[in-house]
Amino acid sequence: MTLQAAHIETAVCLPGPRGPLVGIRCDPANPGEQPRPCVIIVAGQPQTRVGAHRMFVQLARRLAQGGLSSLRFDCSGWGDSPGTAEPFEASIADIMAVAKAMRAAHPGQPLVLLGLCDGATAAALSLPLVLAASCPVQALILMNPWIDSQQMQARARVKHYYLKRLVSRQFWSHLLKGKVRLGDALGGAARALLQSTQAAGPPESVSARLAGVLVRSEVPLLLVLSGDDLTARSFSNWLQSQAGLRSRVGPERQLDLADADHTFSRPADWQRACQWMTERLGGLRPDG
Repeated sequence: MTLQAAHIETAVCLPGPRGPLVGIRCDPANPGEQPRPCVIIVAGQPQTRVGAHRMFVQLARRLAQGGLSSLRFDCSGWGDSPGTAEPFEASIADIMAVAKAMRAAHPGQPLVLLGLCDGATAAALSLPLVLAASCPVQALILMNPWIDSQQMQARARVKHYYLKRLVSRQFWSHLLKGKVRLGDALGGAARALLQSTQAAGPPESVSARLAGVLVRSEVPLLLVLSGDDLTARSFSNWLQSQAGLRSRVGPERQLDLADADHTFSRPADWQRACQWMTERLGGLRPDG
């Protein structure tokens, strides 16, 4: 007996602002009658469309099992897409180009923007441009998004790194054995504590722009955050400081994985994240 695959994968080469963008589209083997969203997966630099420990390959195939299409692609200058590697914000134009190409090829199919780390931040910052290009976006999924707020990053280090070290038996053992220099440890903690009390960044900072996009947007926002990750902790601290944004993220739209690391390297953590995202996207109404 021949087993039928649950997905169909197709290599694509899409026009980008700095050259061709190479990717893989993954579709359900048996799509339904109604068009379901296509999830555009944006990798954080320096990752490619495959992702750490093939995480994006696994995600795409899990989405296909749930009846959802996806496109994971290499940003210009990374992986198989030619060009010079640029800072993550340059990928905003790539995301818009991919969205427009998907819209032209599949006019009736809404889109979902999904990213990890600075790929999540780029996906969010691209949202106004994607919508302005008449590409309907049904949801925005941010996994451990990166922010440039030194204040929030420092607070995360103080709370989740230095305080943990102070109650760690291993730290005190290494200190007594001379394996840790007390001056270095205290100096790092003092610098982080000072940064945590400083004012927020300027209006043109990434975090300020991100807040503006997310507050103004009516596109449903989903968050997946790791507990054992300073990037996610920094974002959580920042989110708590954004009164206008907190109301957009209810418990049903945020998944917290207490023991997960930045790339969800434990299979159980990533399987749970993939299942949760697939279920949430499957429950969205066509109008968002």
